[in-house]
Amino acid sequence: MGRLSRAAPDLQVRLGRDVDVPRRSGRLPHQQGEADSPDLGYDSPLMQTLAGAEDALYQHWEVSGKPMAVYLSRAASGAILLEGRRGLIPRRRAEVGGILLGTVTVEETITIRIEACLQIRCEHLFGPSYTLSESEKQALRHAVIRHGAGAETDIRVVGFYRTHTRRGLALDSDDMQLADLFPEGADLALIVKPRLLRPSQAAFFFWTEPQSAAIQFTIPRHGSRDFAAPEEVVALQEPAVEQADAVATPPAVSRTPLWASWWVQGPLWAVLLVAWYLAGFAAGRQVDKVVPRAAPPPRDPYAISLLVLQYGDNIRLTWDRQATPIVLAERGSLTISDAGQSRTLDLTREQLRNGAVAYHRLSEHVQLRLEVSLPNHRSVSETWEASATGQ
Repeated sequence: MGRLSRAAPDLQVRLGRDVDVPRRSGRLPHQQGEADSPDLGYDSPLMQTLAGAEDALYQHWEVSGKPMAVYLSRAASGAILLEGRRGLIPRRRAEVGGILLGTVTVEETITIRIEACLQIRCEHLFGPSYTLSESEKQALRHAVIRHGAGAETDIRVVGFYRTHTRRGLALDSDDMQLADLFPEGADLALIVKPRLLRPSQAAFFFWTEPQSAAIQFTIPRHGSRDFAAPEEVVALQEPAVEQADAVATPPAVSRTPLWASWWVQGPLWAVLLVAWYLAGFAAGRQVDKVVPRAAPPPRDPYAISLLVLQYGDNIRLTWDRQATPIVLAERGSLTISDAGQSRTLDLTREQLRNGAVAYHRLSEHVQLRLEVSLPNHRSVSETWEASATGQ
């Protein structure tokens, strides 16, 4: 497959700061003109400092049962958290996703270093979940090709990421439909549950083993602000200053800002207390005027609650997976009547509890009928119908 000549639309890149950290087994850089110094042992104080600097820049794990190590830069995880938290405000709970970029080193152990992330925009036509339309899948395909193994730099696509705002922490059927777009070797899938006031939960999955997480971990609340700055990696020793050249610096005088003075805060607190008292008094007088709302009618215990989303000629059918008929169902069937033709799709118990149906309509008049078989030879059905004049 060839590389694209231009970038795909609606892409955002979040790259971490480039930090030059010498390898533990390599040689330290020296100033120009100095003689080569011997290799430093791993147990030397300076090499231990470099190892601690690497731990400050990355979170890393060994994959159980596999000769594999995964390094996640705190800059990349911070960028993912930043975009994920933007989706939580204002209470939209919209998920975001994209591709993971990094390097893969194959030695005795396969080492995957995730250095950056590239976001693939989602218009959320099917709700807050990260479900891509056909044009958005095409943008993802172009991004994977552009950053594949034939890229001009060592940074390449190593996996997929998505934020998760629903219950649990797992891959879903929409994620598995994207697995075929990734090349061999880009088997990682990172799922992150962003939180505003607590450490965020995250897990790594493999496309070949989507049922269970290979690595589960947490990301600090401040994200990328926790990793060390480049100048903090190795503290270079400054030359000694002659006593004669030293200049005494007068101690700095700390000044309390004006807004922290009691003369400013006291009147402000007084005004706030008076306003709070008046607001409570006004709210108390309105209590007697509030007309209690009538209790909502009881819900039908056998309602399936079909929900249909239409986008052009595309129809997506879902239902309440917690409804009593769905929980007790042994099997089901979906009958589609369109353009004078009718066909029936058999559904298993697992498909009823976890699935959804996408359909491309052929005419203006479409009828969808979902029938659920219950124990003791009972059944429940609901029908949705749309015509040229509306539903």
